[in-house]
Amino acid sequence: MSRFWQHIGRLGQGLGLALVLAVAAALPAGAQSTHTASDLTDRYYNTAADCGGPSRPAFLCSGVIFRGTRYSTAYHSWDPSPTSVRTGGVSFSYLRADARFENLAFNYHNGYTVYPIFGAPSWAMDFNFVCAFPLDGATDARTDQGCGRRTDDTTNRSAPCQSIGVLTAEQWLSTYQPHNSSTGFRACGFTVADHTNPPQGTAYAFQQVIRAMNQLGPVSLGQQNEMRAATWAQGIGDKLPIESFFYLANAGDQALLDARGDQADYYRTTGRFVPVIRMTLPTANKNATFHYVDADQAIKPAAAAACPQYIERGGWTTHPGSPHLSLSLVPTDCARNVAASAAGAVFAEVQAKFGATPQWHNPAGMAAQLSCHIEIARHKAEWNLEPDRRADSPEQTRREDCNPPFV
Repeated sequence: MSRFWQHIGRLGQGLGLALVLAVAAALPAGAQSTHTASDLTDRYYNTAADCGGPSRPAFLCSGVIFRGTRYSTAYHSWDPSPTSVRTGGVSFSYLRADARFENLAFNYHNGYTVYPIFGAPSWAMDFNFVCAFPLDGATDARTDQGCGRRTDDTTNRSAPCQSIGVLTAEQWLSTYQPHNSSTGFRACGFTVADHTNPPQGTAYAFQQVIRAMNQLGPVSLGQQNEMRAATWAQGIGDKLPIESFFYLANAGDQALLDARGDQADYYRTTGRFVPVIRMTLPTANKNATFHYVDADQAIKPAAAAACPQYIERGGWTTHPGSPHLSLSLVPTDCARNVAASAAGAVFAEVQAKFGATPQWHNPAGMAAQLSCHIEIARHKAEWNLEPDRRADSPEQTRREDCNPPFV
């Protein structure tokens, strides 16, 4: 057995690999697969100075925002790390045709990209990006979500740029390059948070980050920049604006294995398909590239669904004698006659219709209950999915007559 399938076997525990693959196999490919690479490419080449005004910095609509991560079966890569929880901020990098670098922090070889705020799906929460550095800002050792003064700085030189009168790329370079030509560890970061009103606006401030990178030349090419987002809550993966799980094309087999592992883990946890993207970082003479490769996917969406519609109507309700909410669904005649392998397509429609409602949670458990209804209770007048029930494997859920214990 390959190392990848050993990873997937561990991921399949709980929800069950069979359901993970069956659900994903029926998802529409057009919505979130090949066009993702095109979207990333378009944004990479979009070198807009702003997104429509002085308070709309370029990262809201252009460039590729991503976070390098390490795959593990012990945690979800999209949940904030203990350090991010402690500091109140999460680190990202920003890649664009005029903001190039050829290495990732800590030798990461995979991670995830996020949708820009202007263009994100309706279900996705907005990340609150608060500051940006032309180079790695060593933000774990700073105050104020990683945007403030370094804890060992007695000069205040590393305080937010605008607060100490550093407003342009030229001022940033003249202040810091003579002291520290290769890193930004003791440099200031530019405030870009949408609730602030820095001199000349947040769009101007972020543009100085890009301008400083270009003036740094080879120094900038050899080291990633850094953006900080306010730390979000644990366990809300289905609300995060994750666009793709990427891996570096020249980083070896493990990079792809890890991206696949994250993709399968995310699907198992949230019920949402996110594509794996092969990314090549730019060099001095070549631009970055982004490719969707079907063979790279651990979860492979199909091109079309078996029925034009699976759910005729549905809604949240409670049943007499029970305090637990139930999503009561009336399937179409077509849905009552689909093969068990179509459970994924049915659940994708259910999630599209009800996933944004405040009652929605435990998609893994509801997916297992739905699969059970299709296999042993397809002709019931209503299919009732109860998110408060335990997320058991499909096999165990069938043994429980589609009704695992409440938790």
